[in-house]
Amino acid sequence: MTSSPVVSPDWSKTGSYWFDLWDSSARDDLCTSLGEPKPGTSLSDDAAMFLAAAKALQGVGRVSPNPLVGAVIVDERGRFLSSGAHLQLGGPHAEVNATQAAIDRATLDGATIFVTLEPCAHVGRTPACASMLAGLGFRRIVYAVRDPNPLVDGAGHKILQDAGKTVELDHRWTSRCEWLARVFLYNQRHQRVFTALKVASTPDGVVAGDRTSRLWITGERARQFGHFLRLEYDAILIGGETLRLDNPTLNVRHPNITGRTPLRIVLDAQNKINLEQTPYKLLTTEPSKTMIVSSGLTETLFQWESGLYNLTLPVDKNRHFDFEAIKKHLWTMGLRSLLIEGGAGTYQSALSSSAVDVIHWFIGNEGIKSGVTWAIPEPLKSRCSSGFGIVLGPDRLVEMSLSSR
Repeated sequence: MTSSPVVSPDWSKTGSYWFDLWDSSARDDLCTSLGEPKPGTSLSDDAAMFLAAAKALQGVGRVSPNPLVGAVIVDERGRFLSSGAHLQLGGPHAEVNATQAAIDRATLDGATIFVTLEPCAHVGRTPACASMLAGLGFRRIVYAVRDPNPLVDGAGHKILQDAGKTVELDHRWTSRCEWLARVFLYNQRHQRVFTALKVASTPDGVVAGDRTSRLWITGERARQFGHFLRLEYDAILIGGETLRLDNPTLNVRHPNITGRTPLRIVLDAQNKINLEQTPYKLLTTEPSKTMIVSSGLTETLFQWESGLYNLTLPVDKNRHFDFEAIKKHLWTMGLRSLLIEGGAGTYQSALSSSAVDVIHWFIGNEGIKSGVTWAIPEPLKSRCSSGFGIVLGPDRLVEMSLSSR
């Protein structure tokens, strides 16, 4: 696989430069290859929040069900002191890591901290960040997203304001930082599993060749980013036909980033998967991270002696599973997000049942004109035709939240 290019921002820039750079940069590049400013470099508010958002990505695959959060500290003259991220579930939050790094360099009197999410106001796995910041010499706290957790939800803002700090919610960065914390925010607001659809197709919607062979739609760089995308979710789901044709491993194989293997889920509505006769890779690589969803008249969930999960659910007249029933079981297992990876029938079933909250569309080989297709939602087609998206080698990634959700 290819190595990630270094992202080298011009830290003297202000304004729209930072929004454009965020929108056009691949998240795995920002996570692993961002050239940070040297201590003492002057940063605009937008440069500081951009850096905080990029730092947040370093927690991907390690902090669920917590959100990705990053923080950046500048001194009283706006010069860069330090940065930090929430890197491990149960470990220090971004504000703590950034503050500890800054204290090694300078006093915090008059300093400003930029945080992607409102500082927490409650004691959980770690102490309350708002109370910690309130007791230090910060003059100003700027955050991009209000935390909907009932234990926070403005309480962090109030603790800091009552301590005499200048506290600002930077709405200009809200949508981008909400994307970073999209799973956490959805979980808090709906108490349901957040669901994404990952599709690789031509601009015309071809996702595969005939049903007897595998066809690569995208190139190496896009496939590399796909492994990073898996780290952003707790579980990955495919249909039984995809298992039969591709025999995928469905683990994370990014060259520069490591993390947990998500739970791999296979839908077997026809009950055709023969685990004893076929050497599926899902069974030889971490079988305890695999679940087969079979069809039956009643719901049952059990774990085989090998550690493989089997969930039995009813199917409808079209032999489709109820995605909400699947997600209900994932929620009880402590999983908070699901990435649907294939194939075309599974895509359409999920979209038709309004089970999808976000689409990640990898747009690849325009030379393929026929094959198995998926129904591209019109708003996504519009984004594609307008040139919107992140360039990944010869391919492009277009991502869209479904507003109805």
